[in-house]
Amino acid sequence: MRKRGSIFIIISQILSLFAPLSGITAPNKAPTETKGERTIRMQKDREVLKSLADAGSNLKKPHEIEFHFVGYENAKITAVAEEGKKMGYRVSKIDSFNDEKNRKYWYFDLIQRLIPSEKNIFSHTEAMTLLAKKHAVEFDGWGCLIVK
Repeated sequence: MRKRGSIFIIISQILSLFAPLSGITAPNKAPTETKGERTIRMQKDREVLKSLADAGSNLKKPHEIEFHFVGYENAKITAVAEEGKKMGYRVSKIDSFNDEKNRKYWYFDLIQRLIPSEKNIFSHTEAMTLLAKKHAVEFDGWGCLIVK
């Protein structure tokens, strides 16, 4: 659903772009991740890491990892971007597009340079999952360029 130039090749996991948001909690309760959600997230992270390695990426070198967010409310997406910036991530431009039902949605990335080890990726994707749940938006996976 995201628009990218053909030169920018990423390997990205997709976590049900427009599926109903699960695990959204009451405003005064901290968001959590179920055991099943955690298992699926870690499996998808491993698949992306394997794809990167299979494509020849050197997983011992730092990569610019882009963590993708999508939502139907600009205010919620903006809140995620602001909180991500406070957490030390770079924030891409927030852009919008219409889905297949002509509903407008917004998307952007939180970006962090890191070595894509399982430990690093798992901790970041857990934080992104909880951040998305907190603001009732979708964490749509992550991707990066291949680094030789």
